[in-house]
Amino acid sequence: MGTERGLGRLCQWELNVTGIGFCGAHRTGKTTLAAEVSTYLGVPFVRTSTSLVFRRAGLDPADPLTIAQRLDIQQQVLTTAIAQWQPMGSSLFVSDRTPVDMGAYLLADIQGQTEVEADAVTQYVTTVVAATNDYFRHLFLIPPAIPLVLEAGKAALNSAYMLHLHYLILGLCGERQLRDRVHVLPLELTDLGQRRDWVTAWLAKLG
Repeated sequence: MGTERGLGRLCQWELNVTGIGFCGAHRTGKTTLAAEVSTYLGVPFVRTSTSLVFRRAGLDPADPLTIAQRLDIQQQVLTTAIAQWQPMGSSLFVSDRTPVDMGAYLLADIQGQTEVEADAVTQYVTTVVAATNDYFRHLFLIPPAIPLVLEAGKAALNSAYMLHLHYLILGLCGERQLRDRVHVLPLELTDLGQRRDWVTAWLAKLG
């Protein structure tokens, strides 16, 4: 029943949309919510594999990285994700991560004394914005709100770091090319069902 309602709401704009992406810091419930929304809508769920990319590179997401390592691994993460999104073509799909997340993780490692090639950073940020335009019609930004759960192989479980990432992502979402398609989940919504209903209600309005 939920699937039929969801698809009915989306039928008017489905042909013109590519992806529905969930962005935000790690451990905010993006993957769980994205899977729930894809099931409700009856459309494919594309689960990205950032942790796998780190493991293949012999890195732990929770460990400090040099800026050169961070730039290299974020480029690998983006390339791997694009390889997952690309086969969807113009079909509607839901994904648990977007390119803007990847840009934020690079920017979060840069401080005042960080030695980095500014052109390389600018190029990467430009690339993630372009990739977001290429694959996503709507972005849902999920704030840090649910209880934190430690899990091996994931990025550092640091609430201040996660808040830092959240606002970096929010800033990237303010890019002129993206801002009209970004919807920020209210902080007080922590229940999965409430989150799903809020997202699908937005999609119904947009349809």
